[in-house]
Amino acid sequence: GGCVDFDADQVNAALMAWYYGQRGGEAVAEVLLGEQQPGGRLPLTWYKTVDDLPPFASYAMAGRTYRCFTGTPRWPFGHGLTYGSVDFTAAALDKTTVDAKQTVTLTATLRNPGTAPVEEVVQVYATRTDAGPEHPRRALVGFARVSVPAGATVPVPVALPVTRVAAAWSSEAHAVVPKPGTITLEVGRSSADIRQRVEVVVPSTAK
Repeated sequence: GGCVDFDADQVNAALMAWYYGQRGGEAVAEVLLGEQQPGGRLPLTWYKTVDDLPPFASYAMAGRTYRCFTGTPRWPFGHGLTYGSVDFTAAALDKTTVDAKQTVTLTATLRNPGTAPVEEVVQVYATRTDAGPEHPRRALVGFARVSVPAGATVPVPVALPVTRVAAAWSSEAHAVVPKPGTITLEVGRSSADIRQRVEVVVPSTAK
């Protein structure tokens, strides 16, 4: 169930089928034959080499996972291929200033220019310029899987609780709490394939 070190530079795609059960062969065949649209996304960062990572004797998060890794992975967290592609034409928020008790909805607009439906997973990441050592570079805060019909344009709303969007570790409270500031919400196909960015502000008066 973890990463396996292998050279994938000579192939166009690799199908990951982890623990697929007794009907796994049928499922794999349907994907390879194009009868099903693959829609899975990697739940981890697939590194090129262990040399890109800190020593395993260290339990610090610096340099590990998509949240703190600064190198170039073989495949990033959230990566996945499908038959066809969609364009992320726009992203908008229902409000740009919110307090910690609210939920902000980000709506991404997807367009399928092809002749077949496409399975897409819209991923929303939060990042901030005032991030300290206790805050990740980027954090997945929401996602939505959607089928986009051929030639169609589809709005995809993703509800994001501010407690998740602005979450940061507080040394004083010894807990994860909303941290006021300006948060950039990045929308894309993976943690390394960002298509749109919007900003939301959590005022310092938020409780």
